[in-house]
Amino acid sequence: MKWSVNLVTVKGLTLYRQLRKLLEGYKLKDMVMCDYDSLDANVNVNKAIGLLQQNYGRHFIVTNNGLPVAALAGMEVMKALTDEQYDAGIGTLMKDNFVAFDGDKPAVGVLEKLSSNEEKLYPVREEGTLPVL
Repeated sequence: MKWSVNLVTVKGLTLYRQLRKLLEGYKLKDMVMCDYDSLDANVNVNKAIGLLQQNYGRHFIVTNNGLPVAALAGMEVMKALTDEQYDAGIGTLMKDNFVAFDGDKPAVGVLEKLSSNEEKLYPVREEGTLPVL
């Protein structure tokens, strides 16, 4: 069994090195997805549930005055609904571990964070705001 663990580690390391090589010369803003769903931090849970029903996204960017302040999973909003927090603003559901990246940073520099096993949404900002289509 130890052999297969080492083999997986070697394959993962090789893939990581290949990704690093592919990303050389690119900035994060060259690779961003501009089709995202966002909710204002002041929207209450009840209204957010209505918006989620019209939407198939699993993650949402929470904004405050147009600036990204959190990434929130739809399931976190659903949990607030089951806890009967209907009038709570979704800003109260935010976690303290929010991470956003500067679009002018080299993509290679954040590869390790992006390749972690966590399924997260990391907003990429350009001059402090989110890029739009």
